[in-house]
Amino acid sequence: MRCPTAFNIPLSPSHAPPPHPALASSYRICETLAMNTAIEISHVVMDGYGRAWIDDTNIKVIEVVRDHLAYGWSPEEIHWQHPHLSLAQIYAALAYYHDHRAAMDAEIRNSLEFANAAARLAVDSPLARRLQGLAGE
Repeated sequence: MRCPTAFNIPLSPSHAPPPHPALASSYRICETLAMNTAIEISHVVMDGYGRAWIDDTNIKVIEVVRDHLAYGWSPEEIHWQHPHLSLAQIYAALAYYHDHRAAMDAEIRNSLEFANAAARLAVDSPLARRLQGLAGE
């Protein structure tokens, strides 16, 4: 294995120190980097209904995804539009979307179909008739 530091000191199985004392600290850094450690950074939490939310907010992940898909907003633009969300939270939401794309796309389609059906029913609602009557006066 080659060390990712600028010195490129190969690690030996015995982890013997490098020959020159000036390289000792770089060797320790290399040795530390060589150990694979998973770090979990998540800004997404699931509620009891299986919906993904951005932590410490009242914003669902799907709302950020809709902004991204519908308006073509970049994470930076979403941050500008929603300054209470950090860029880390926005990137986490978009990463969650890409990890669960099929399910989230289906949820978006279902909610769009529901909204379209509700709009068709509302065309001839009593409120719509009343507003049309007010507009004609």
